[in-house]
Amino acid sequence: IYTYAKKVNLFIDPEKVRNKDLEIELNIKDIEYVINAYDSQINYIDSCIGKLIYKLKEMNLYNKTIIIIMGEHGEQLMDRDSFGHCLPYEEIVRVPLIIKHPKIKGKRINGLVQCIDLMPTILKFLNFPILETCQGKSLLPLIKRGKTINRYTYTDGAPIAVQSIRTERWRFNDWEGRPDELFDIRSAPNKNIISKYPDIVKKLRKRLLKWRLKNAKFKEKLARIEHP
Repeated sequence: IYTYAKKVNLFIDPEKVRNKDLEIELNIKDIEYVINAYDSQINYIDSCIGKLIYKLKEMNLYNKTIIIIMGEHGEQLMDRDSFGHCLPYEEIVRVPLIIKHPKIKGKRINGLVQCIDLMPTILKFLNFPILETCQGKSLLPLIKRGKTINRYTYTDGAPIAVQSIRTERWRFNDWEGRPDELFDIRSAPNKNIISKYPDIVKKLRKRLLKWRLKNAKFKEKLARIEHP
């Protein structure tokens, strides 16, 4: 657990941490060092991607190759007085997704997508059928025609006891053991305003419950396929 100047309310209860050596107090220089190290990793990855593209062009394969760059997760760099990447906040959940396709002109696209949408998108690129065990959706309609694919996206915080739902405007975090949260992504992305919008919370909580039930049915279906 990394904290700055004082102990803060983290997703891991300090009272339950057996190894007290995990709790470290950082000063400004420590924080700057960690952030600089993180930035250096980004720079290194950027240089590796550049080498890959250079080699593909050298081999005359660049215009025949689909390149997809996606982040697994973002990172809290003391955004909320802590480091980490297991909580359902924008700086962690929102990740880069860059797709280079030889036959699709480059452009910036606005729309909600999920990491699980990547596999069916690749299958569609290659004209392969999408398996019934695939939960995601192909992004081709969004890429080619700007068609909305997801009105809602979801995040499961396992092993952290929290699940989250996101719309174009709202993010609702349903916690177990701590107060729930509602954020207005457009105007107050870091301020919990759950008490001001009970109707929005009710709607998103209901939608989140439907997602949980859908996942439960999917797991049952998957079990029948794997063990008929």
